[in-house]
Amino acid sequence: MSEEARWSSLDDLTMYDEALRKSETDTDSEPVEESDDETEIDYNDEDTNDDPDSEALQEAKAEIEDLYDLIYWKTCEITYLTNLNWSLEEHNLCLEKEVEVLKAKLEAINKEPTRT
Repeated sequence: MSEEARWSSLDDLTMYDEALRKSETDTDSEPVEESDDETEIDYNDEDTNDDPDSEALQEAKAEIEDLYDLIYWKTCEITYLTNLNWSLEEHNLCLEKEVEVLKAKLEAINKEPTRT
């Protein structure tokens, strides 16, 4: 497996993270037309900061964001360690092949008649 293929899952995570951050910062440039028939609902968290439930909600949101960050970094770490393990396995296979070649050479030398 090529080095590029091994790191593709880490690149996918990075691309996903960048897309997620971009979607969080994107805003709709077109104004929304409001109907007079509908009552306006204010989804702004700033107006509800006086409510004790709002403070708990903000703390919960902060904790969720921290957990998302932790999950992201642990996923990156797992991906790195998995790729490192693959590299070690490939290195181990190369060493095993070298040992087999050396054993074959040693057997060939042992089979040769000795000259004294």
